[in-house]
Amino acid sequence: VNDIENIEYKDKKLFNHFLLQKSFSFFWTTDFYEKSVYKNPKIINQLKLIAVKKIIEKIKPKEVKIELNSLEDSKSIFNLCNMLKIKSSIRKNYSFKNVILNHFFVKVLFSFLKFLRFVWVRFSTKKINFNLIKEKNNLFFTYSAYSDFNKIKKGIFNSIYWNPLLNKKILRNQDNIWCNIFFEQKNSSISFQIRSFQNINNKNYNFFIEQLFDFKIFFNIIFNWFKNVFKIFFIRKNLKKYLKERNYNYLENFIEKDFVNSFIGIEAFSSYYYFFLIEKLSKKIFKIKNVFYLFENQGWEKSLIYNFYSKSNLIAINHATIRYWDLRFNFHLNGNNKYLPNFYAANSDDSFKKLLKENFPISKIIKLEALRFFDLVQKISKNKIVSKSSNKILIVSDFSDKSNNSIIEVMKNIDKTLLSKLNFTLKEHPLKKLNIPDNFKIEKNDDSLIE
Repeated sequence: VNDIENIEYKDKKLFNHFLLQKSFSFFWTTDFYEKSVYKNPKIINQLKLIAVKKIIEKIKPKEVKIELNSLEDSKSIFNLCNMLKIKSSIRKNYSFKNVILNHFFVKVLFSFLKFLRFVWVRFSTKKINFNLIKEKNNLFFTYSAYSDFNKIKKGIFNSIYWNPLLNKKILRNQDNIWCNIFFEQKNSSISFQIRSFQNINNKNYNFFIEQLFDFKIFFNIIFNWFKNVFKIFFIRKNLKKYLKERNYNYLENFIEKDFVNSFIGIEAFSSYYYFFLIEKLSKKIFKIKNVFYLFENQGWEKSLIYNFYSKSNLIAINHATIRYWDLRFNFHLNGNNKYLPNFYAANSDDSFKKLLKENFPISKIIKLEALRFFDLVQKISKNKIVSKSSNKILIVSDFSDKSNNSIIEVMKNIDKTLLSKLNFTLKEHPLKKLNIPDNFKIEKNDDSLIE
């Protein structure tokens, strides 16, 4: 997947067909390049298919019968069997609707309609007061969804990711500005969030990147997106040829779908949207010494780095656990262009070691304490020994619905005789709620430092 950007098409490498600026490709901002299993859970299906290939090669069956609800899974196993010269048949359980929605031009139409809604949800007539942020040193990028707006309306600035620093004098002064990225939530429109932040802007100026949107950006997005539609329609053939030459054509249905969606789907609109907003912001803010952002290797981060690369120190803050399997945190897969942050701030010894193992240069890694647990650690006595027979259990929900469903299933299977002996504390993810079984007595924990 990582080598696809180097496919030759009309005497140019693929990424050069999508240049937004002289040396920056839109390809690097796409979900396809990011490789996140959260945005694209079907990556897991691709890994399973590679495992299925090994199983079939070992078993060597005479025939494979396929009966699945997924069109992509069915076609992929069918193609795999053809490649291995094994007889196979598909019993079609997928609907006609499923087939139609996968048609190229149907995707184009639906993507455009989704984009109009995307813009509408994020549209605001409230503009940024750039006079208040002219002489600032530090710019923080964060997500508004992780702030408690009941506190903000009372004039108390807060953020799950930055709370410990907000309690320090250095981040309470007026040398900092905060750029929020809007995350759609029920009963929390962008207008409501902007109005709420007005209560604290005399101390810490907050604005939303979405406030920079204008008609020029709108038409820029549309223009570039339509160019993508025509290019991708023809480039798909080269992609299929590339996969066939490398004996990965059984993954074609997934890889092609991911690729096409990243360039013509709502994902493409979103990538263009944030690139042009960040570009406009970089032109409005002439001097900014340091830019801090949450490090997840998302597409908008690539846009941020490019647009602030020559004017600011860029510090990528590792704010969560790095999973060893996460493709977003492999340096060779995501760091092979020259636009990289000045430093990566690792939030623990574990994350520091994982970044090194994933080939991040040690000269660029700074090891820091984990912000989310900073105050919590202060409260814990260093001499306290936790008994192995402790009956206290902390339940932590996740952003992933699949993970949360797994937690619920585990809870349902706990022996009923044990429940009376156990004390449960729940810390829910701010954007996800758990449907706790009725027989559980559970204490809600609002400590924002526990994720």
